[in-house]
Order: sequence, then structure tokens, then C-alpha cells
Amino acid sequence: MTRGCQLSEIVPEKAAQDGPGSYVSRLPLGLQRALAEGRWLPLIGAGLSANATTADGRRPPAWAGLGEQFGEELDVDAANPIDVLSTFQSTYDRPYLVNRLSDLLLVDEVELGSVHQSLAQLPFDMVVTTNVDFLLERAYQEQRRPCIPLIGASQLTINRRPEATYLLKFHGDLNHPDDLVVTEDDYDGYLQRQPVLTTFVSSLFLNREPVLLGYSLDDPDMREILTLLRERLGRMTRAVWAILPTDPHKEEPKFVRRGLKPIVLNPDTAADRSTVLAQFFEGLRTLWEQEVASRLSAGSDASTAELRRRSGIAPQLGLFVASRAVLSLYRDFVFPAVPQSGLIPLGVDDIQAPDPRTAPMAIDTALSKAAVVVYDTGRGSELPLTTWRPAGRASQSWW
Repeated sequence: MTRGCQLSEIVPEKAAQDGPGSYVSRLPLGLQRALAEGRWLPLIGAGLSANATTADGRRPPAWAGLGEQFGEELDVDAANPIDVLSTFQSTYDRPYLVNRLSDLLLVDEVELGSVHQSLAQLPFDMVVTTNVDFLLERAYQEQRRPCIPLIGASQLTINRRPEATYLLKFHGDLNHPDDLVVTEDDYDGYLQRQPVLTTFVSSLFLNREPVLLGYSLDDPDMREILTLLRERLGRMTRAVWAILPTDPHKEEPKFVRRGLKPIVLNPDTAADRSTVLAQFFEGLRTLWEQEVASRLSAGSDASTAELRRRSGIAPQLGLFVASRAVLSLYRDFVFPAVPQSGLIPLGVDDIQAPDPRTAPMAIDTALSKAAVVVYDTGRGSELPLTTWRPAGRASQSWW
């Protein structure tokens, strides 16, 4: 029998001494490397929604809290949220259940906080969530990032845009009430009713690093998928990581018992979860941008060197954003004159990412580094201006 391995043994030693701004250093180096390579698969649960607030300070409940609120209305035991929501639907009807879900999740009242805003600055190509609200979509929209929700199997056949984040809503959302998965009837046989969607999600677990964020893994569907993968793959099953900002309720053993690898970012149980998560996401953004920048290539050695600067604005980089047809005209008639201004011209389609999954971060990196960005507002441009213009870049010029 082999000795049990504590997570601290595979995390860099310096993590134990780092302050709250260095939560990323608590990740094993292999998981950091997977982020830089675009191989993270974030699995977002209701615990993340609980970080948003209303104007008067209320927060949407997590999954267990949602069951408690429905249980109070029914005056029944709320030990199992699925049982309670099923009883509620049986007592009333499906439309009333959906309306109460919207009310209790504060859909029309909740405001985004730093957690969702900093998460939306991470240009993952694919995110999976069981949340039925719209906080993630709103966060990406507020950050002016393309976000395309995927609901049901039919959308999986559509060609993907390399600059967009695809949000797979595994249990539907409140805009598709008949497709919601919240009651016993919804869960029973769901994986069999959705074989294409189930196969697609399972395939994501084969070549990515699943990372749970605000996800308790109480969801029976996801647990069944993970169990199936373990049975079929055995020792070749990929690890599933669970990020816990703090652990005041001592939940780390529960994740270990279910075969996951939990990472507690801050051992101080009194630390503010929202602050810890926001700082963690900001650290991920910095790490990812630095690592991707060091691997980018462009049309020339000079432009590649500018893109690969470790930090700050590249003072000689002039980035041109336009459709391919227009960019060819820029190259013929504008690029030859640009060096006279001391700039190195670069078309957005010249940027070569090390992996297609890092293409969104590669574009982000180029936009954040360029000293001057020239955007052609004509139709067919690769990147919508209202979507991609970086905020707060006072040292940059946009034309």
C-alpha cells in the first residue's frame, strides 16, 4: 500500500509563505502549465453565483440554500434540494416553480461583483456550468467579451469562433424552462435522454483539466459522468481539481472522499471568499497572459519580440484590426509607411497562438500590449470594437 499524498507535497513550497495576492502559486506546477496551454475546463457551480449581491446586500443562494428556501415555503425538511424542488413542483406546477426560482435567485436584482468581473477577464474557450441564472453571460458582456451560450446538443454542431468563450449550460437556464434540470423528473434518465451532450461533456474530460469553481459536486449527473470515466479509464482518468477559496466548514475531506483534488487558497477561515476568488482570478490572468506572450509568434522577428515582452506596453507595436480583405490593403498601402513613425505594424491575423485553445488569450495579449491599435470599423472585421477594446489602458492609442 502506498503512503497517502498530501496536496501540499505537490504544490510549490513557497505557496505556504505567499500572501493573499499570490494564490495562484498554490496550484501545482502542472496545473499552472495546463492553464498556459489553454487546457483548463472550468466547471462553474452555484457557489460562484453566491458572490454576487443586490443593491441592499442580499446574495443569491447556493444549491443547498436554495433547497432551504423552498423548504421553508413548503414547511418540509430541506435535506435534499432536488427532493424539495420536486415536492414544490408537485404541490404547485412547473411554471410556478420556474417563477419562484427566478425570484429566489434574484435574477432581476443581483449586481455583478469583482468575482464575476475578474473571471470574465479569463478568455477560456469553453466553460461548463450547471447554473440556470445569467450572471456569467452578463459578466462576459460587461467585460465586452464574446460569450455564446450552448443549450442542448443541436448547438454543438455549429462552427466555433476562435475569439469567443462558449458557455455550456449543462442543465439549461430560466429562459428555457422546459429544459431546466432541477427536479427528480428532470434528473431521472437525463444522461440517457441527452446522449450527444453527455458524450461531448465526457470528451472534454479526456484532454483537459477539469477545475471546479463554486461547485460542490452534489449534482448527480456530473458525478455519474465522473464515475463512468473512472470505471472505463481506471488509472488513466484525469484528476479533477476543486478550488476552495476558504474552507470554514471543513469540506476538503468530502472532496477527497469523492476522488477530487481540493486546493484551499486561503487557510484563514475568516478570509472573505469573494476577495480571495477575485484575487485568484486576477492572478490567473497575469500568469496566463505572461505565459502565452512568451510563446506567441507574428509576421517578423521584431513584432514577435514585441509580443513576447513579459509585461507592460510594447512601445513599438502597432496592431491593425480589420477583415482579411481590408488588412491586405493595409499591408500594401499603409504598412510600408508605418515604420517611419517608429512603430512595427502587425495585423491581427498575423498573431500565431501556440494552441487554438489559447487563441482568445493570444488576441487579448496583443491588444493589451500594442502601443497603438488601429481598428477598421467596416463590416467583416475580425473583432467587434465594442467587444474587444481594453478598458483602462491610458497609455494606449486607439484609432
